[in-house]
Amino acid sequence: MVMTKLRRFARNQPCTLRIPGVCCGDPEKVVLAHAHGAGMGIKTNDKLGCHACHPCHDWLDRVATAEEYERAFWPAHLETLKRVEREGLL
Repeated sequence: MVMTKLRRFARNQPCTLRIPGVCCGDPEKVVLAHAHGAGMGIKTNDKLGCHACHPCHDWLDRVATAEEYERAFWPAHLETLKRVEREGLL
């Protein structure tokens, strides 16, 4: 897998999902979680992602209902975009 600048930047960032009772709060466990919708085994563009710790990422991909996903992912995505923009990466 190619490590893009947006994926590299996600490392050591605070989790933007912050799912209550799930989030570990450890920036060392944060990765870029891609938006759903590209198809099985295919990731969306890195611009459609959020910074997520491993437990929140797992919750998003395996536990969240469609409604929970929508409520959690898109606000986290916007927060991540603002962070990435401040750093001049977009």
